[in-house]
Amino acid sequence: MISWTSTLDYYKFFNQGINSKLGGLNSVECIIYSLNFSDVQNKGWTNSFDLIFDACKSLVSSNVDAIVLCANTAHLFADEIQEKIDIPIIHIACATAMEINREKLSVW
Repeated sequence: MISWTSTLDYYKFFNQGINSKLGGLNSVECIIYSLNFSDVQNKGWTNSFDLIFDACKSLVSSNVDAIVLCANTAHLFADEIQEKIDIPIIHIACATAMEINREKLSVW
C-alpha cells in the first residue's frame, strides 16, 4: 500500500469481498506493507523505484503468494519489479481488463 488512507479502503474492500464470498467469520489473510507517503512525495514518483522495490522484496521474504500495488502510479515500476521477483504482481490494468471482459462491458 502506498499510504495509510488508501490502506484503510483496500483492507476494508478485501475483507468485505472475502466475507461476502465465504461468509461466517472469514476474512482476508494478508501482509500489508504501507509506505510512508511523505518519502514517496519527497523523492518524486519517478525516483521512488527503490522504495517500492524494497517493499516488494520484504513481502517476498515474508512468503506471500502475490503482490498487489495499490496505487495506479506505482505501476510505473510493475514490469521492472516483476522481472526481479519470483512471485506475481497483480497488475491493476490486467485485473481491470479481465473484469471488464468478464462483465462484457463496452464503451458504447
